[in-house]
Amino acid sequence: MFWFAWTGQYDSIHWVVPTLAGVFLSTSILLIFVAYLNYLTDTYLMYAASALAANTVCRSACGAAAPLFTQYMFDALGVGGGGSLIGGVACLLAPIPFVFYKYGEPIRRRSKFAPTEDDGEREKESEQRRDEEEGGGVIEDVNIESSSESSTTLGVAEAERKNHKEGGEDSARERDGDEIIEKVLAKDAS
Repeated sequence: MFWFAWTGQYDSIHWVVPTLAGVFLSTSILLIFVAYLNYLTDTYLMYAASALAANTVCRSACGAAAPLFTQYMFDALGVGGGGSLIGGVACLLAPIPFVFYKYGEPIRRRSKFAPTEDDGEREKESEQRRDEEEGGGVIEDVNIESSSESSTTLGVAEAERKNHKEGGEDSARERDGDEIIEKVLAKDAS
């Protein structure tokens, strides 16, 4: 930014010099922008659309406010001074990616919208507590007398179990239910 501002201020400097500075400036802005959007997407996963929308609103608000003061700034400080002020602010903000790299994990843990590795463990623990509260523990052998009615009911239950297994991973309670159905089918077959 400093290169762009100070070479753009003087007519004696060829126009290619600030243009080259603009190429480096725009490339660095683009790289930072893309990295920041990727960070937001990776951090907020299922809330990524909302995070990116909030980012867009804030960025647009800053862009809308900039014309209100930039004319006065460049009139008072000149092209070199105004550009240097913007470059100075950019230098002050430069450590932010490194701060996020070092302290990002504790910051994300405090957010209720950013899933962390602990969330999977917490979800498993809450599922186990729910199973225990609802009596979903290990179930003992079930005694069902063999009859045509119980065989029909078990056939329907077996079909439902197969359909459900195709849909994904079973919870602990469903696996216990599957074991019971298998035991009853084994007794029914003998």
